[in-house]
Amino acid sequence: MKMYKLLVAILSFALICGLLGACGTTPPAPTEPADATDAPAVETDGGTGEATQPEGYPEQTITWIVPAAAGAAIDLPTRALIEQLDLGDGAKVVVENIDGASQTIGTAEAKNRDADGYTLLTAANGGMLLQPSLVDLTYDTFEDFRHIAMIASPDPFAVAVSEDSGLQSFDELLEKLESGERLTWSAANPGSIGQLAMLAAFDQLGITSAEFVPFNGSPEVITALLGGHIDFMVMDAAVVSQRVEQGQVRALVSLSSSPIESLPDVPCIEDYGVTDADLFQGYKWLAVRSDTPDDIVEWIKLKVNEATQSEEYQQYLIDNHFGKLEVYTEEEITEIARESYEVCGEMLTELGMHMLAISPDIGAIPEAMSRKHFYRKHGPNAYFTNDDYGHGKIKRG
Repeated sequence: MKMYKLLVAILSFALICGLLGACGTTPPAPTEPADATDAPAVETDGGTGEATQPEGYPEQTITWIVPAAAGAAIDLPTRALIEQLDLGDGAKVVVENIDGASQTIGTAEAKNRDADGYTLLTAANGGMLLQPSLVDLTYDTFEDFRHIAMIASPDPFAVAVSEDSGLQSFDELLEKLESGERLTWSAANPGSIGQLAMLAAFDQLGITSAEFVPFNGSPEVITALLGGHIDFMVMDAAVVSQRVEQGQVRALVSLSSSPIESLPDVPCIEDYGVTDADLFQGYKWLAVRSDTPDDIVEWIKLKVNEATQSEEYQQYLIDNHFGKLEVYTEEEITEIARESYEVCGEMLTELGMHMLAISPDIGAIPEAMSRKHFYRKHGPNAYFTNDDYGHGKIKRG
């Protein structure tokens, strides 16, 4: 139980300090949402106010990169939002799906495009918060990007089996796993927040017989589940709820501390003695290159927030089992991302999750991961230290 004690110590500190996002506590109260008929206020260089449309922008097609396959959990709300988005002058916005390597290929491509406001990016946990702690990448989450608008409400995860599975409940799944029976499972990507959430639950439950099978994105995982190639999956609760409604899957448990609105009749993992489940949630937001002109960024923020608060998009979120989305400022989103990035990076290192995500035969932590771990604690801008018990924590003050 050594790993469990370490996980609890790190997560308990996260809870006490109000850490946010994928591995944090409940995010700060977002900016009061605007009425659906009014444009929300955004931060501009001169303070809080409404941005004005930059001269000459937009004058060509805008590409919105989604670093996942079409139909993925981060793809669908992006497309729904674009339907309500009006950036002015009849601007056309097209989606470009660039999937692979747990969202890092598409994210890297967004960083390599011109910083002119004609490339937007759907950012999420995998490519921005988790993978940068596992491997060396060609982009930096905070130096290369600004995180400017939330595009979907925070989403917990759920465990599901195919509708024709013989497993009828999480109790039955646990019984098989506790007996040592080998069952296979997957999440959207190796090293994803969904995988981390399930591993944390397994650790508290003492489960060691479940075998993770990596796939590239949620569509592949769902296809594998429905095809009988894996026994169960961990996916965004909104996605699971949609598939339940379509009669394709059966939800067994939500990875949350209480029943969730989209799956009201499904037990929560806390019913089985698992704590701190709410520290794992999926986030989806809009990012642009950090050197994009400020006037263009402010205009994009204004119009995207306006679109998220539209009656049509809010209804889409309700119809597709997301929670109501309120407006978050750029500062709030950046805080969520930064705190999550810092804590999850240390958790991933200390839990040795890379071994499970890549191969059970790996015998040493990759050099890139060790280096990141060292600089988090001992570099010139170190922000992590150890408490009196040898557990990691963020430096304050």
